[in-house]
Amino acid sequence: MKIKIFALILSLVIVSLSIIACVEIPLGPSESMGENSGSQVVSGSAGVSEPEESSKDEPPVSYDDSSEEPSTDQSSEEPSSEPVSEGEPTYVVPEDYPYQNIASLDSYTIKDDPLDEYFRDSVFIGNSIMVHFYNYVSAKRATYSDFLGKCKFLAASAYSPKLEFDSNPQTQYMIKYQGEYMHVWDAVQKMGAKTAYVSLMALNELGLHPNATCAEDTFDNMVRMLDKIKEVNPGINIVVLSNTYMVNTFNYKNLNNKNIYKLNSLMLDYCNANNIAFLDVTTPLTVDGYLKTSYCIDPDPNSGNGCHLQQKCYNSWVAVLRNYAYAMQNGGYKNIEVMPEP
Repeated sequence: MKIKIFALILSLVIVSLSIIACVEIPLGPSESMGENSGSQVVSGSAGVSEPEESSKDEPPVSYDDSSEEPSTDQSSEEPSSEPVSEGEPTYVVPEDYPYQNIASLDSYTIKDDPLDEYFRDSVFIGNSIMVHFYNYVSAKRATYSDFLGKCKFLAASAYSPKLEFDSNPQTQYMIKYQGEYMHVWDAVQKMGAKTAYVSLMALNELGLHPNATCAEDTFDNMVRMLDKIKEVNPGINIVVLSNTYMVNTFNYKNLNNKNIYKLNSLMLDYCNANNIAFLDVTTPLTVDGYLKTSYCIDPDPNSGNGCHLQQKCYNSWVAVLRNYAYAMQNGGYKNIEVMPEP
């Protein structure tokens, strides 16, 4: 009897196992296996996917250092596509200035000019924005050898005044002159420049200051650098160029147009109080508070930086500079009183 009961139980177990073996138990979503089981899927785009997200603490804008052998390639001259809603920049200059309609100048308009002699013995200082201006000037000099009076340049792609005062700076981003990395004020002294045109460098520095006073901190470093240039180079003339804005698809926590405007305003007030010329190269390229999209070579938030200028934009820089030279030769130049608010 016991043998029969045991046999019956054993038969039931065997049948149950057979049924289970025939049933496919689906795996949950997190357990699915396949060819891509080792890959990681990340939602959203690479790079800056949400430009207005306020939690971003951006690194300095960093680029390949092209300051030693800048390219003269003009392939970026063609504008990229732009939103239909964008208008045209507005920029008013005194009626007696030789260059009017600065915001709409074409490359053929900018040729040689006797005013360029004013820039002899001058040096232009800045970051990648200035490196690109060097590229523009170099291309012009292929046709006009004395373009901008053979002025010189001290520019490096990720340079900023903060580097000059860091206890352990990233040397590869500092100014290099005659094959040696050095402080910018020493380079100015070595080349014997009589005038230094210094670009504001918000694009590499605002994001390095992770606090609400990033514009003030950047301004302080800029003033320290200017003071040091004047200390090491007695009698040098200083001219400040404003910082251009970013396109409307870029708006980081600290590196944004609001803080760029604040930095420009702080520096303009400083220049007005200290008899330093301030040249507004920003407004001729600005539409609705932003750099016009078609003026930017890298407006894509997924792959660009939203700040670098098309070569044609430097036509307006040259026009602003030549108007300044004209004013200085005809009674003196007067700064604007306030920076146009975006």
